[in-house]
Amino acid sequence: MKRSLVFGIAGALGMLFGLVFLILPKFGMGIYMVNLDEATTFVVRDYGFALLGLGVIGWMMRNADSLEDAVRAVVTGIFLFSILGLIVTIWTLVAVNVGIMHWVNLAIYLLLSICFGILLHKKAE
Repeated sequence: MKRSLVFGIAGALGMLFGLVFLILPKFGMGIYMVNLDEATTFVVRDYGFALLGLGVIGWMMRNADSLEDAVRAVVTGIFLFSILGLIVTIWTLVAVNVGIMHWVNLAIYLLLSICFGILLHKKAE
């Protein structure tokens, strides 16, 4: 089996399911006959952006022919993961009464977004 096919399928499925869980969490989990409340909806969104980030990495890796291409795929996927994590965390903080750990998550996603954003726009060394 070709590497490009495996990465392509994994990437496409990760992005598809990631988008569904991120944008339509109640529908996505409803397929599995799981009901969500307000708090667990955000947990499913967390799962969605994680899958989406992995999906982007897989999709970009399908045509990676060099170490530089592979690193770019990983940096892009983690950057997307961090940005979406930041957005979902802010959304959670605004919409749901949550504990202090969500503020820690916010700081982590903000730091990761900045670092991987810099790496994404930096020329290869």
